[in-house]
Amino acid sequence: SAVDRVISVEENTAIVDMVMLQTDAQVNPGNSGGPLCNDRGEVIGIVTRKMSEYEGLGLAIPINEAMELINAYLTTGSTDHVTSKVSRVRPTMGIQAADIKEGDQILQNDPYVAPRDGVLVVGVTPGGAAEGILEPGDIILQMGGSDVFTLDQLRTKLYTYSSGQTVEIVVDRFGEQLTLQLRLGTARAS
Repeated sequence: SAVDRVISVEENTAIVDMVMLQTDAQVNPGNSGGPLCNDRGEVIGIVTRKMSEYEGLGLAIPINEAMELINAYLTTGSTDHVTSKVSRVRPTMGIQAADIKEGDQILQNDPYVAPRDGVLVVGVTPGGAAEGILEPGDIILQMGGSDVFTLDQLRTKLYTYSSGQTVEIVVDRFGEQLTLQLRLGTARAS
C-alpha cells in the first residue's frame, strides 16, 4: 500500500530509520521472515513487523535490498562493506535547539540579537557529539555548506549524513562567525 515508508525503530540502544514496504495484507505474530508477494506470486519483500497502532498495516523489507545483503554475505561472509538502503542508524548532533528569527535577542541579559534567521543552540547534551564544540547561544547558519534557516532544515540536512561522519558547521557566536568540524553521534533510544 506504500513504498519507501520510513519507520523509526529502537534497535539495541540506537534509533534506526528503516525504509520499508507498507502492506495492508494481514500480518500476524509468526509471519516475520515470511514472503510478501505481489499478485503474480513474486516475492517483493520480507515481512518484518505489524504496525500495532493501526489495524491491517504491516511492514516488509524490500526484496532488492534484502538480496543485496544476502548476496554480499554469501560471497564474502560479511555485510559490513555494504551500505544498507534498508536500515540506517540516525545521526545526532547532541544539542537542544530552536528556531530564531533575525533581530531576536539571544540571551535575556545580553543585548546581542540574531543577525539572521537560523537555529539557536539552547543546550548541549553532556557526552554528546557537540560537547566542547558548540555552545548555548550559538546560532547555526550552515551545515555541510548549505544555509540553514530553520530547525526543520537543519534536521533534514542532518539526516543526509551517517553517524560517525564529520560535517562542517558554520555558527554565529555572539558576532563572531566560526567554522567548526562536528563528528556526528548516534541517536540513542531513551
